[in-house]
Amino acid sequence: MQGGALYYTVFISFIISLILGFFILATLYKNRYLEGQIKRDAIVSSVYSGINLLLSDPNSLSFDSPQTIDLYREGKDQIQLEKQRWGVFQVFISRATWRDFHYARIALVGEDAFQNERIGLYLTDQGKYLSLSGNTTLSGTCYIPKLGIRRASIEGQGFTKEKLIDGLQKVSLNKLPALNPEIFHDPGFYLGGDKCISDSLVYFQSIPFNAEIKNSFLNHTVFIYAEEEIILDQVKLSGNIRIVSERSIQVNPASCLEDVILYAPTIYIKAGFSGKIQAFADNRITVEENCVLNYPSVLGLFSPEGTETGNNQPASSTIKINKNAVVAGCVLFKSDPRRSTIVIGDGVKLFGQVYCPGRVEHKGAIIGTLYCDLLFLTSGSSMYENHLLNAAVDFNALSRNYVGLNISSGLTNPQIIKWLN
Repeated sequence: MQGGALYYTVFISFIISLILGFFILATLYKNRYLEGQIKRDAIVSSVYSGINLLLSDPNSLSFDSPQTIDLYREGKDQIQLEKQRWGVFQVFISRATWRDFHYARIALVGEDAFQNERIGLYLTDQGKYLSLSGNTTLSGTCYIPKLGIRRASIEGQGFTKEKLIDGLQKVSLNKLPALNPEIFHDPGFYLGGDKCISDSLVYFQSIPFNAEIKNSFLNHTVFIYAEEEIILDQVKLSGNIRIVSERSIQVNPASCLEDVILYAPTIYIKAGFSGKIQAFADNRITVEENCVLNYPSVLGLFSPEGTETGNNQPASSTIKINKNAVVAGCVLFKSDPRRSTIVIGDGVKLFGQVYCPGRVEHKGAIIGTLYCDLLFLTSGSSMYENHLLNAAVDFNALSRNYVGLNISSGLTNPQIIKWLN
């Protein structure tokens, strides 16, 4: 009996030891897990701090020159920061590593459009009145030629509203505020035929039917190139991808494009397409009916100085946005004012900023800002200068969440447009 009791006591002691050991190990594991979680949370916090650091001082870092910094100068919180150009915008990257834990945040960045003067219309002074007819809306601060603004009647439609402008009226100069040259640094580089040697070059002919390519901004840029025309049809392309053709690019409605950039002398966006792109040309961009270019999309036409036709006249440059299309973002020109034209068709809605050192025919609604030298209107067999009929340039209706460009200078108050990861 005594032996049985002894065995029983030993057995109970063994079980108790196992239980105590289990609790000790569980407590140790939990403490290590909590310590690891705390460190991972600290890494995440440091990465966001890196983004905020770049937002507070975007000029502290050069483009395409990653820099490792010690956030608190204690040797414990090192992060890598990087700044890249992406079309007319910038990409801020912040990342950090602890053991096998990697964390990064990537932000597409632009300028707070509400930080400076809230300009609705800037129409340069060419010695002409601005005439309004029908149900036309102007809001925000409007720079008008010295002769002023007046009511007019076109096709029997007189101006229907009580106020000509819902906002301040100021006198414009005979030239537009100069466009910040940095805005077209990236498009000018690629439209000039240059290719970044760090990019991963893919010839368009090698891309299979129904291809799907998604490339992170943590990777090298995928560079899709062709000497001939590129027709994007039934492909899914997103992220860090540049598409360049030496001739033209056609975007069909069956393609899915997000955040990619297109470069070609001529770009055609076919009727019914919906996506999020930046498109840059040096000759012509056509957006057909019922397209939807979601925010933050960009249409940019860049013609280097000295581009001429055979009779020594400046080459014609046109952006045409056809009936009932929607563009959310920016429409920009950098070309000879004598041959620069934007045509905005009936029912078009454009949310953001339009800048054209030339002529604009405007029959739709610009919710935001329009800069131009001259407005024109074609009606039947007649053409009117500096007339708006049933059109809108309405800064007051622009969403406070809109982030765009500082037209005249670099980033002064950068804001995040969207997260890219």
